Amino acid sequence: MIRSLLLGCSWFVLIPAASLFSQSTPIPPRTPLEEIDFDQHVQPLLSKLGCNSGSCHGNSAGKGGLKLSLFGSDPLLDFKAITDEDHGRVDRQNPSESLFLQKPTKLVEHGGGVRFAVESFEYEVIRSWIAKGAMRSHQADPLRSLEVTPSRCRLTKDDAAQSLSVVATWESGKRSDVTQYCSWRVLDETVAELQQSMIRPLQPGTTIVVATYAGWSANASILVPQSTTKLIETKESVTSPSNRIDALIEKHLRDLNVVPATICDESTFLRRLRLATLGSPPNVEAIKSFLADRDPLKRERVIDEYLCNSIHASLLATRMCEITGSQDLGNSENQPERNVESKWHAWFQARFERNEPYDSMVRHILTATTREELSADRWADDSIEANAEGRLNDPQCYANKATMDLFWQRRKVNEEVDVESLAERVAAAFLGVRIECAKCHKHPFDRWTQDDYRSFTNLFTQVRFGLSGDARIAIADKLQQQREATPSNTKRKSIPALHEIYISNKPIDFRGVGNSDILLPRPLGGESFQVGGDRRKAFADWLLAKTNPYFARNVVNRIWGLYFGIGLIEPMDAYSASNPPSNSELLDSLAREFIESGFDIRRLEKSILSSQAWQRSAESDPSNSAGSELYARFRIQILPAHAIVDSLANAFHETSTPTATLPTVASGREDQQPYFDLFSRPERKSRCDCERRTHPTLRQAMLLLSDPGLSKRIDKSVEGLLSDKDLKEPATTKGLIELLFLSTLARFPTHEEHRVAQEHFANVADEHHAAADILWSLVNTREFVTLH
Repeated sequence: MIRSLLLGCSWFVLIPAASLFSQSTPIPPRTPLEEIDFDQHVQPLLSKLGCNSGSCHGNSAGKGGLKLSLFGSDPLLDFKAITDEDHGRVDRQNPSESLFLQKPTKLVEHGGGVRFAVESFEYEVIRSWIAKGAMRSHQADPLRSLEVTPSRCRLTKDDAAQSLSVVATWESGKRSDVTQYCSWRVLDETVAELQQSMIRPLQPGTTIVVATYAGWSANASILVPQSTTKLIETKESVTSPSNRIDALIEKHLRDLNVVPATICDESTFLRRLRLATLGSPPNVEAIKSFLADRDPLKRERVIDEYLCNSIHASLLATRMCEITGSQDLGNSENQPERNVESKWHAWFQARFERNEPYDSMVRHILTATTREELSADRWADDSIEANAEGRLNDPQCYANKATMDLFWQRRKVNEEVDVESLAERVAAAFLGVRIECAKCHKHPFDRWTQDDYRSFTNLFTQVRFGLSGDARIAIADKLQQQREATPSNTKRKSIPALHEIYISNKPIDFRGVGNSDILLPRPLGGESFQVGGDRRKAFADWLLAKTNPYFARNVVNRIWGLYFGIGLIEPMDAYSASNPPSNSELLDSLAREFIESGFDIRRLEKSILSSQAWQRSAESDPSNSAGSELYARFRIQILPAHAIVDSLANAFHETSTPTATLPTVASGREDQQPYFDLFSRPERKSRCDCERRTHPTLRQAMLLLSDPGLSKRIDKSVEGLLSDKDLKEPATTKGLIELLFLSTLARFPTHEEHRVAQEHFANVADEHHAAADILWSLVNTREFVTLH
């Protein structure tokens, strides 16, 4: 085997998680303590110190006889628990003797250990609060905003630590410095480190610092430039930005003193583009044709060609099946139809093929009913006719429906649907927000409460899956008409078992956590709805409005992540103040352009694929070593399952239907299924977009190294190549080597690779074995299994 060609797989490094808890803070000199309020000062300190976390007193059973609300979601409950005279935690006459101070300082035994020192800011705040009567204000003054200053820091490695401060603004208009009451964390601890509210640079890169106070989070961007590299304006390293994407990315790179990589060569571009848009590499003829083309606009032309291809529409449909959960249906008693994935996929593919505006597509999901505008009588007739003609469950017929009622067919009991599952899916898929934590408690890293979760869920509590009253009557009438009109010895058109998604006028709404009042339906971060009819239509109007802060940003982020392998917000469906965009200016700019284009997905894709950022080389050098996440170079990605399977078929010159068009999770073929299992084909069941695996694994490498079926396919492929008359010429070996490289890596071999391959042919007596060795080695390289 040619081991020099075997590059192997790269491995990833786990970044240690940042501590959620801060150490106690020394009392700043000459800093007088203001009037202390339980809600604004004492409780935030409990969160900062981790006292109300799930592993401490925020546990459902509490700890040490004290139970606090999880993450401080209920200040009143916490106040009563702390000041309850029966438990004696607060001694107003002798504050220093209070258990509320003695336990966390471990002057008396405390299972949670030392949380702060006696000579600390936290101690003095709590002691002063107790000394002043341990009271709680009865005048509610909700928090309105939180801001970290400065919001952007550019630090060199020679700089001293930068001090950060946090200002809270209340509904009353009051502004307070709450820096010392915040918990802090830095998202990438390799770039900078935190010491309380002081940030110190470590190595070149960019990261985010998050401050959390009273359940709210705010953030600041931290940039640490490379100190040894200077931007040099040369034709080789920097070119004029091709579009707004490049202008904003290069602005970011200049701040970090990073030189972007050069644009990738033609064969790399063609392979990268075809794998990203069509899920398979280009064949030999396409590569040679593209390389021979002298048209300066050929890259733009081939981008347009691939984006209009039906296979590309199929890939986008597959991605939407993952995002919207085409397998997240049914329960133990009611399983989904066997071909539901095919219908789901066909509906999306038809819309991507005609480039339907994305907002229109989403509206037709969110407001879907099975009957749409048909009367019950007409719907029953059409269903009976479609069943007789075999069209009732045909995916292509389903694709012609205006709306996608399958999305709502998540049955719970009787005709109720699982509205909580639906609410979580809608939030993640179309807002880019995860709310499942707020189902049971206040979200630890976002502002969503249980009441927010329930109010949002009430938007969907009218949805039913079964048969509405008029549909039952219509079907009963059809049965009666058949009995009366059809002779007993005549074959009748069977009436299928029908069910529908419909809207009930008796929603089963959720009530508030702390009281028995029914909550008004309300979108996340929006105003409550008081509307008649289908609440989902009002929600769709809110969501798809041009001013909505979530919708356009979410889809732009997902399309960006599809092509770069990482979102501007990552995870892509977990946007919050504690998980902001890596480049918010770029995300906002793309979202505005997307809205102005009329929510045109194809135009957005072309803008990304035409950018220099996407077309850069993946090669790393000292000038861009700060990381591919800055888009100074292309980020190498492991290929997904369908691309691996189709790349192998292309390498072996096999004729087969592209698996990129496969609508289902499973391959259906025994030889392909191991690749689907190991190279990330998400099951589409999890409500969050977290099933896709993006890191290479040892099992993937072992599959390619040891798959017995692969060896048989290689032998068959080489046998076919050696019998090809076109290769029977004096330069047979040279042509065969080039063909092997073009078929696998979509490029010609380098001079050194050609020399090593020629030597292998010379050293192996059997030409078949030599060619098979080279082919086996090439499909086991990192270059073959990655998008680069």
